[in-house]
Amino acid sequence: MMIVDVKKLKEKIVQSNYTNDSFAKEIGMDQSTLYRKLKANGDTFMVREVYTIIEVLQLDQSEVGKIFFSENSHLRENQKGLNQ
Repeated sequence: MMIVDVKKLKEKIVQSNYTNDSFAKEIGMDQSTLYRKLKANGDTFMVREVYTIIEVLQLDQSEVGKIFFSENSHLRENQKGLNQ
């Protein structure tokens, strides 16, 4: 399962002057597929899709870590709740 900070990813998409539709086309994905993956908190992104996103958005190593392996991800928040 991929750990994604969807909020940061969406912010980076907007900062890169993409709409959801234009971004989906740029990464070779149907707009409805991108919407579903974002709505699912990025859990269903495949590794090759992540690589394409990194390339298209020109993310540096720090941004990759913050977006795809974030301490603020929904998964880590859910795990904290389970450990209490």
